[in-house]
Amino acid sequence: MKTLLLCILVFSFFSCQSKTQKDISEISQIYVDILVVEETYRGMPDSLVDNKNKIFEDYGITEENYNESLRGLEQSSEEWNLFFENALTYLDSLKKIGKPVKIDSLQVQP
Repeated sequence: MKTLLLCILVFSFFSCQSKTQKDISEISQIYVDILVVEETYRGMPDSLVDNKNKIFEDYGITEENYNESLRGLEQSSEEWNLFFENALTYLDSLKKIGKPVKIDSLQVQP
């Protein structure tokens, strides 16, 4: 019985840790996508709003939940740094596949 309980606790710990890393990665991608859209549609408020809403829809998250997630990441310097590392990695991957990206790594900094 103790072994089963220990296995469940260990599994739960690793499941939560994996989920957190996935969440940080996804929030990082949303962050970069929003930066790209803001740069692309600067001066076109209607298009900007439409494209930001599409990003949230594509990721299946509300703007409020996204903002809550960002505030939560800010509370931990380790998670905040990981967030920006993931954002830079995602930005580099977009550039490698040839997506027109008008932002640079300096815009993806804390």
